[in-house]
Amino acid sequence: MFEYKPAVIMCRNFLFIAFLSLPLFACNNNDAAKKFEYYYYPSRNIYYDVANAEFVYSLNGGKTWETFKKDLGKDPATLGNREIIYSDSQQPWDSNAADIKKYNGKLFSVDYEDTTLRANEVSDKKIIKKSNPVTIEPKKEKKPGFFKRLFGKKN
Repeated sequence: MFEYKPAVIMCRNFLFIAFLSLPLFACNNNDAAKKFEYYYYPSRNIYYDVANAEFVYSLNGGKTWETFKKDLGKDPATLGNREIIYSDSQQPWDSNAADIKKYNGKLFSVDYEDTTLRANEVSDKKIIKKSNPVTIEPKKEKKPGFFKRLFGKKN
């Protein structure tokens, strides 16, 4: 019979083990390496989560964030230019300070109490313009035509 040399046997075993372990190393199931895609609108400091189809925004300078679910057909013109961001985090606001700096974003802060007071002030100061009353004239009765008045009714 044919005799194998120890080096050939070791090489064959190594290739066999490497071949069997190839599927284990080929599949990368590491969730930390997963990237999330967002659209960032710097003029309004708003993110759009592409995977979940929702807008992520803050009205208090980035202290808290709200979501609004909306399928994005095309870019809304009121949001300005769009930047595509790939993030390791599922929360896009984690890197908001860096995104504002990088894309020259605008940070919004709306004071809820202030706007409520202003809304009340405006509603108290409504000016109602008086208008002239509209008079409705009664309908005039039609007078008989010229020939009927001239010749009278025919019997």
